Amino acid sequence: MIKLLPGELINIDINKCVSPENLTILATENDKYRLYETVNLDSFPGWNDFKGHNKLFKNETLIIIGKKGRPISFSKKEKWNLYDVYFVMYANKVYECFAYCIKKISDEQP
Repeated sequence: MIKLLPGELINIDINKCVSPENLTILATENDKYRLYETVNLDSFPGWNDFKGHNKLFKNETLIIIGKKGRPISFSKKEKWNLYDVYFVMYANKVYECFAYCIKKISDEQP
């Protein structure tokens, strides 16, 4: 898993909307994805874990502003870091997203 730091630019991988354990971690609608203000770390995976303001995206660039943590139902061992939730910002609004869905934009240009 990649290391994500505040200030880094990212994209979201819509193809990673379901985790390897078959848990839905990103809401999708056709070729777009929806991010929410909050992922409930106390109840995930459960029902109605995504709350607050939300927005439908398609190929936008976002910025990492910090790490929130990991759902309490997952071990703190490194193999579960794909379930770490990060704060991301777009147009001055903050959303939360699982690390598994995040693609870091490389500093190197082709």
